[in-house]
Amino acid sequence: ILLVPLSSLLAAILQTIFSTCFTKICTHGFAHDSSGNLQQRTVTSRPHRSHTSIVAHSVPDASSLQNDPSPSRASFITSVSNSIMDSFAVITQVGGFVILFSVLAEFALLIDSPLTLPLVAALEITIGIRVVCASALSETAKAILSAAAVSFTGISGIAQTACMLSGTGLSLIRYIFSRLLSAVFVSLFFFLFL
Repeated sequence: ILLVPLSSLLAAILQTIFSTCFTKICTHGFAHDSSGNLQQRTVTSRPHRSHTSIVAHSVPDASSLQNDPSPSRASFITSVSNSIMDSFAVITQVGGFVILFSVLAEFALLIDSPLTLPLVAALEITIGIRVVCASALSETAKAILSAAAVSFTGISGIAQTACMLSGTGLSLIRYIFSRLLSAVFVSLFFFLFL
């Protein structure tokens, strides 16, 4: 029973490491300055974080490149190391959002209102679906509300997406609108065909 979550976590960690490493390798490199010397190129992907090129601290000039046969090996190791650290930071941020919204969903369960179930399902889908399935609603209503929650991805999922989209120029408003529209269509689909 414990193997499935651990293998999923391992797969997520490896996917994040490899995608971060691939992104760094593809977007970083070297450029020549006005005097023709090889210089480190800096690419800023997010306003709060500046990523430097694959080389760790300094870029050797052209004469030292001729004397040192392995600058690319050090560059690759540094890139992989940075990718691993970045992936752990991303996983920590995502986990923080899951914990935060799980706690908020548990507090929302203390509210005695007919809107408690949709509120909990909208906050965090894992707890929301568990609560919806344990409720006294009809099976059709449970299926519709659960499908809508999964399609919407919850406010927790939106916060995670917002964290990943920061500094990319992609619209979070469009993403939220598409999630809401998806939830409406999925709910309508389940209502008509169940």
